Amino acid sequence: MSAFRPAMWVLAGVCLVAGVAPAADPAKAMIDQLPEVDRQDTGYSGASSGTAFLPFGRNETGVVLLAPRQGKFGSSDAMRSLVKLGVKAVPALLDHLADDRPTKIVIDVSGALTDFKKRKYTVRVGDLCYVALGQIVNREYTTVEYIPTAIVIVNGVPGNKQLHADVVKEWGKLTADSHRDALAKDLGSDDRSRRVGAAVRLAYYYPDALEPLVLEQLARPGAVDDLGPLIDSLQYDRSAKIDRAVRDILEKTDSDYMGFICMNRLIGRGYDADIEAFIKRRLPKAKDERDVESYRNYEAKLGWTWLHKMAELDVRDLTEKAINEADDINAKTKDGRTPLHIAAAAGRLDAVQQLLAANADRKAKDANGRTPLDLAKQGKHTAVINRLGGSR
Repeated sequence: MSAFRPAMWVLAGVCLVAGVAPAADPAKAMIDQLPEVDRQDTGYSGASSGTAFLPFGRNETGVVLLAPRQGKFGSSDAMRSLVKLGVKAVPALLDHLADDRPTKIVIDVSGALTDFKKRKYTVRVGDLCYVALGQIVNREYTTVEYIPTAIVIVNGVPGNKQLHADVVKEWGKLTADSHRDALAKDLGSDDRSRRVGAAVRLAYYYPDALEPLVLEQLARPGAVDDLGPLIDSLQYDRSAKIDRAVRDILEKTDSDYMGFICMNRLIGRGYDADIEAFIKRRLPKAKDERDVESYRNYEAKLGWTWLHKMAELDVRDLTEKAINEADDINAKTKDGRTPLHIAAAAGRLDAVQQLLAANADRKAKDANGRTPLDLAKQGKHTAVINRLGGSR
């Protein structure tokens, strides 16, 4: 008897197997969740401006109202998932720029710089697709943003056919290779913001391409102010060669500013001796009280592991990986703090939950006898306090 073979048809060049539905486009599925988004975030906010990269939780806010009247704020899981898809999401995002479905975000735009005549603007799905696209391709694509003083800029995307045409022309043929090359070009640009954004995105989408490009940048003669923002963005990769290059800068610099940036890169990466040597060399010369406090803060981080660092950064995927790689999830620093202490003190709820799920010791005490719960209470981090079993 011959082996069973499923019936097959070919339609428009696509092979269909009987009883098996074509794989759904995950980006379109996520876009269909966008009408439920009810919280403003960078790029579609009436109370802030700046740039963001959701997969790393980076939100480089340029301006923010201290007491906004604009409603709820917070990141959307659907938006984060779209940006995480990277170049794979671009075709669907471009297809939905004209998507006029309303979200649940309504923004007061009574002082808006726009030809929009109403006092309220309801953010549309096409608006969010435009913002997500910008995060992927390293462009500051915003649909609503606040600028001082009391002015809101609105760029309604769904009805802007010229914008659609321009964006499709620029990104309609994007591939993984051309995306990587575009980010590499941005990394070498004179625009600091674009350079930083490129480093962050290369670390996420194309980590193998990041190392040689960064080493080339660090080897170029340049002012401290030129190199500083780039090094400051290098918190997510694990390149040992970049570590050594930054260590060499730390060893030679007499700048407190550059020293802080280099130490921030090297904390938790096995360079405690170099960090301690720099602090001993520079701390006695520090005159600004804020600089002295910063040096003391870095002293307190001596002994951090990579998991301590990830607990502070609170990037879900990286924290999970660090937990899986950790020799001791309850490793203590010189002052006795575990990664759970670090996450609790900083109010990093996601990291706290991940560490607890991995059986981190919630009763561990630091050198001063404080538990993670004690530090969460000290910082008034209500959600973390509740998760660790305390009360308000």
